[in-house]
Amino acid sequence: APITNIDFNDDATSGITTCFGGSVYKTTDSGATWQLIPQFSNSYYWGVSYSGANIIIASDQALYKSADGGGTWSPISLTQPTPANGYVSVTFSSANIGFCGGSPYEIYKTTDGGNTWNLQVSLLDVNEPKIQMIDDLLGYVLADPGSGKFFKTINGGDVANSVPVFVSDDRKISVSPTICSDILSISCDNSMIGSKYRIINLMGETVVEGS
Repeated sequence: APITNIDFNDDATSGITTCFGGSVYKTTDSGATWQLIPQFSNSYYWGVSYSGANIIIASDQALYKSADGGGTWSPISLTQPTPANGYVSVTFSSANIGFCGGSPYEIYKTTDGGNTWNLQVSLLDVNEPKIQMIDDLLGYVLADPGSGKFFKTINGGDVANSVPVFVSDDRKISVSPTICSDILSISCDNSMIGSKYRIINLMGETVVEGS
């Protein structure tokens, strides 16, 4: 069956790969050989991510965790009901901080290495969000390709402290040049005079802000 995801531990010796047709494989020799993990069957397995010494797998029925390098696995108990189409992605930016995508549009977060997960936000009309975190704050969500939607977070998905990143059509802003290293010119119409602004670089770091 088609491979859906693959991930390795920090030294790239142990790895897990998940498959669409109900199979999960493990390697302990940097991918030279792979062994079928018999526990996994009769499900669709979409994602896998290492969280320090732990491993989390996302499937259409549950999240599974291994604390012994993939030797044994247990389903994770969540307080929220399983999403309608299960879990379609999982990623860890550090040993404790991780994110999981539920289908059709749920985003979950853990701060304890995957033991507990909380619903963080629902991205309506997204469908099957695939998540990749660069670090604990910077990350991306790719929706089902048919939707054409793509999201970015620079604060670890902290919805409560987020601000809109798009300006309504009736407030025009022009920026030049589009690529720069030191001088940037921003102009706007009178309706935006006095508005707050913040400029961030590609790593999500604030360069300058004011009003």
